[in-house]
Amino acid sequence: MAWGELYQALQQGVVDSAENDYTSFMLKEHHKTDNGKHIAETHHDYTTRLLLMSGHFYDGLTDEQKGWIDEAVEACTAEEREVVYRMFKESKEKVIADGATVTNFEDLDIDAFKALALPIQDKFAADNNMTAELEMIRAAAGN
Repeated sequence: MAWGELYQALQQGVVDSAENDYTSFMLKEHHKTDNGKHIAETHHDYTTRLLLMSGHFYDGLTDEQKGWIDEAVEACTAEEREVVYRMFKESKEKVIADGATVTNFEDLDIDAFKALALPIQDKFAADNNMTAELEMIRAAAGN
C-alpha cells in the first residue's frame, strides 16, 4: 500500500493494520481510523537516521580532520537519540489523548508474534535466495 493511500485504506478497511513509528502515523493521523486506533508496541523495528560518508573521502583526511568528524558524529548521535526518544514520547502521548489504545510491549505475547513472523521470513529468504543472510541476522540477534 502506498504511504499516501494508507490513511484512506485504514479508514475504509482495505487494510487491517499498518506498521510505523508513533511520529509517522501520528502526523498522518492513522490512529484516528478504526483500523489504526489499536496500537501494539512490538519493538521489532527502530527508526534510524543515517549519517553516511565515503570511506575513500574519510581515509583521505588528516588525523586532525578525522578527529573533528568523529567528534561531530558522536555529538550528532547523542542529539539524534534524544530527539527520537522525545518525539516517540510526545507522539505516543498525542495518539493516546486522541483516543487510540496502546498495548505495551510488556503486555504482548511476543512469542506468538514471532511464531507468525518466522515462517514469513523463511519463505521470503528462500524465494529471494537470502537464506544465508537471514541465518546471519538471526545469529546476530541471538535467535
